[in-house]
Amino acid sequence: MSTYVENPEAGAAFLSRITFNWLNSMVLKGYKQPLVQEDMWDLNESDSTAFINEGKKEDEKKKKKKDKKKEEENYPNSWLIATLYKTFKWILIESAFFKLLQDVLTFVSPQLLKLMISFTQDKSRYAWEGYLYAVLLMVVALLQSLTLQQYFQRCFVLGMRVRTALMAAVYKKALVVSNDTRKESTVGETVNLMSADAQRFNDVTNFIHLLWSCPLQIIISIVFLWLELGPSVLAGLGVMVLMVPINGFLATKARKLQVSRAAKSFLCTINRCLNNDTHFCRFDFQV
Repeated sequence: MSTYVENPEAGAAFLSRITFNWLNSMVLKGYKQPLVQEDMWDLNESDSTAFINEGKKEDEKKKKKKDKKKEEENYPNSWLIATLYKTFKWILIESAFFKLLQDVLTFVSPQLLKLMISFTQDKSRYAWEGYLYAVLLMVVALLQSLTLQQYFQRCFVLGMRVRTALMAAVYKKALVVSNDTRKESTVGETVNLMSADAQRFNDVTNFIHLLWSCPLQIIISIVFLWLELGPSVLAGLGVMVLMVPINGFLATKARKLQVSRAAKSFLCTINRCLNNDTHFCRFDFQV
């Protein structure tokens, strides 16, 4: 019988969800005493491995039925990305909506501040306009904070679900793979797929929206700067463009420095540990 307590997020009200008030009891308990396993809440049904795996199976069945008449050679190589998108597309769209809203609100505050500065320089304007701008600045900052937190919360949940789906798929495949195929990869490589590689998908989901958000922010910033500074903005834009290949070169060098013999040594160590080579493990980890 499960000792977990029901997750209060499922029955939380709207205000409790947007302010994360449903999490306060856990934070307060953790402040008073160290949390133990029995204090943890149960996962939401939509976040459980069984639910996510079943959802992925349904999408795969629909895909197979749709492509039943197609030749195998025409099957897209990006089937994994397509399956993940169809399985988690709604939460991905929700996070994109909150990110777009947060980006728009980011540029609203400077415009309100501009109006407030012009208000202070014109003594003939009514006082209520200044109060209105101040209230709008506070409301925009509040909405920006709420939308940003909702965006990150959905990105983290999406990453957790993607990692869970991949780990379940790799584990299920490892149980039914043939002996000939099993010889092509070690146990350490399989464990690495379920841990490190699946974690990379989790990390990507936190920044996947930057692919369109960063260009959007750059374009809007250039437009507003052009309206204020005119052609002078091209100087800063030129410097930013010149930094792109430099940053790419530095990132490539950093990547090459990180990829070394340590990765192969790690796989070998994990593989031998899983094969009960305890003497090797003790020596290798001590070194």
